[in-house]
Amino acid sequence: MESKPATEGTRDPEYLLPERVKEVQRLTDQDTVIVSSMDNKRVLAPIDLSKPGLKIVDSATADGLFLRSIQPLLTAPYTLSGFDVQSGFFPSSTPSHTSYAIHNLAEEWPAEMHGKYDLVHQRLAILGVGTTTTPQKAIGHLGALVAPGGWIQLGELDLRQPASGGQALRDGWAVTRAVFKAVCTYDNIAQNMAGWLREEGFEDVQEEKCEIVLGSRCKDPVVAQTSIDITLQTWGALLGAAKNFNVELEESVTKNLISRLETELHQEGGSYYMLYAYGRKPL
Repeated sequence: MESKPATEGTRDPEYLLPERVKEVQRLTDQDTVIVSSMDNKRVLAPIDLSKPGLKIVDSATADGLFLRSIQPLLTAPYTLSGFDVQSGFFPSSTPSHTSYAIHNLAEEWPAEMHGKYDLVHQRLAILGVGTTTTPQKAIGHLGALVAPGGWIQLGELDLRQPASGGQALRDGWAVTRAVFKAVCTYDNIAQNMAGWLREEGFEDVQEEKCEIVLGSRCKDPVVAQTSIDITLQTWGALLGAAKNFNVELEESVTKNLISRLETELHQEGGSYYMLYAYGRKPL
């Protein structure tokens, strides 16, 4: 997950992602696994990316992987803006059409940015609001950036259950739900995003469910191993977060979870759902 809660009065993001120096590589590997199950598509909203002059925001951008990945689809001139709470993730050098700046997604965006962007994107980040605000309000803040006729696209884990897999993956999902409840008091964000966009006045709102395969279910053996590695890293971090946030979990859920996940993903694989919601701001 890309969540990095770091608002004043909340725990530092290192509590959720203890090995911060490895975070950029973790996010890169996570992206590889996700897009390999989505035919390498990162933008589901029906925006014409070949139109010159597009202005695009990526919230919780980390090192800007999303922005770099969509550049081949764009036609100059265009403007790409990445925002994250961790400036240490930003690239050391950037082309003239790309900029990076600090922003906490729990806070309102500067008024001069409102209504200026053709595409606003955020994936696996909403846990970062902590308890400073609600996920719905944070999405409302993000929606304010969209220009009339522009699109917003959000992506989050469906935490209800994994799409397929054995007991270890189901236990992993139980840990994730518990951490979400402890950190931001919500464990049902993904299935509510489309409704929240409609409440914000967006039109043509759609929800898409994408199954992300793991382990032996992956066709590419390299992606299969990457998916196992990233799953073990992620749930190692989540178990650490559960401890730091004093989350109560049954011993049967947490006992040997990492080794059980590794065995299960090698032997039978598994999968989970990403839920994407996107909508268009009225003209």
